[in-house]
Amino acid sequence: MKFPSATSLLGIQKEENPNKDVIKAFDPDKLPAKKVHLTWEAPSRPDYKKSNNKISRTFLIIGVFIGLLLAVMGEYPLILLIASLIFVNFALKKASPEKVTHEINTHGFVYAGQIYYWHQLKNFFFLEDNLLVISTYDVFPGRLFVLFTHTDKKKIKDFLVEYIHYLEEAPKTSFEKAYDSVLDKLKF
Repeated sequence: MKFPSATSLLGIQKEENPNKDVIKAFDPDKLPAKKVHLTWEAPSRPDYKKSNNKISRTFLIIGVFIGLLLAVMGEYPLILLIASLIFVNFALKKASPEKVTHEINTHGFVYAGQIYYWHQLKNFFFLEDNLLVISTYDVFPGRLFVLFTHTDKKKIKDFLVEYIHYLEEAPKTSFEKAYDSVLDKLKF
């Protein structure tokens, strides 16, 4: 008897790329001349220095309290996890994000020097006013998060719509769907 895998039960299997035939026959050397549509420079990630110090101190106090509680319980791996999260938060605040160049051209999307050809990209949508999210068919990275200035949003959308599908709103993860269904059942 063969049992299904846990990922298929949860519905989180890797989506098949419908461009399989294109990928097999794809040769980047045989592409026509590249035409650049749009290029911009942006930070590689949001700058966390602008966040509120009061919130950081609150999370630090909560983390230390939970760490002490876990120490009493003998859960040392969880203590290491909490300590690593506190360290990552501290490191992100101290290090400034580097400036990277992004480009939309006829071959694909260039993300910080790495080109993703159009057949590797699934769809895109916008979060907030200055964050572009591009989904890929690859497992890693599954999504590219790209910062831009809010004045470039229309230009970026116009160029990307020519090549990949645009989503009006962000797709919900399986956890968000489960959370929404639980909330629907618990109407107060």
